[in-house]
Amino acid sequence: MLTTDLGLRGYFVAMSNITLIIVIVVAVVVVAAIVVVGYRMAQQKRTAQLRDQFGPEYDRALDQSDSQREAESELRDRSKRHEELELRSLDSSEREDFEAEVTQRYREARRIAQANQDGNVDTEDLRQAVTSYRSLVQVLLADDGDRNRDSGTQTEHDNNKEHDNQVTEREAKA
Repeated sequence: MLTTDLGLRGYFVAMSNITLIIVIVVAVVVVAAIVVVGYRMAQQKRTAQLRDQFGPEYDRALDQSDSQREAESELRDRSKRHEELELRSLDSSEREDFEAEVTQRYREARRIAQANQDGNVDTEDLRQAVTSYRSLVQVLLADDGDRNRDSGTQTEHDNNKEHDNQVTEREAKA
């Protein structure tokens, strides 16, 4: 009976070890599956947030990059840079000065850019667009002191308008 008792005990010990190994393997597989599913869900959530935040720019970034991962990384970097900016509201006098000049420069440059897409511009028009864009960028980047010192750009811009008017007058006479 002692021999049979030891044989059964060995069988149960061996069975317990096999059962324990199976339980551990199943637990590891289940935990791994949960981690993978959780990672995929978090990745889909980040993708959805980027799509909502960037709209059509998300699709452009995806088209211009080699992979979705690269595009999303670039968009996250842009978002971080934006968060680091110190944004402030303009007071009413700044807003009035800023909006009129920015709007004027933008409209002029945009008009020429659209005409260029249609093939209806010459080199002088393109030069004028570059000048307008440069002036626009300077206004956007300048602080109050720089705007007052930067009156030379406005004068150049006004001179360009006078030149354009003279050319138009010559063309009308011809």
